[in-house]
Amino acid sequence: MDYRERLKAVREDRDLTQCEVGKVINKSQQGYNHIEMGRAELRSTIGKRRQRRSLLRSIKQKRKREMSSTRTPWRKN
Repeated sequence: MDYRERLKAVREDRDLTQCEVGKVINKSQQGYNHIEMGRAELRSTIGKRRQRRSLLRSIKQKRKREMSSTRTPWRKN
């Protein structure tokens, strides 16, 4: 399994979109798609590790908020 297949497998396992992963690595959805499909190479962004972590946290928090807002709130009668 090469790194492109691994990237796609991990992304799908974590239920992330190409757009979300693209934001983490500072690429557009199309740019990330080109990496997964083998039309472009993934370049190192080691200096941006902290930025990626905070972006991933914000994506997770946003998803949690979306999930909690879709539930019916408890009401008093």
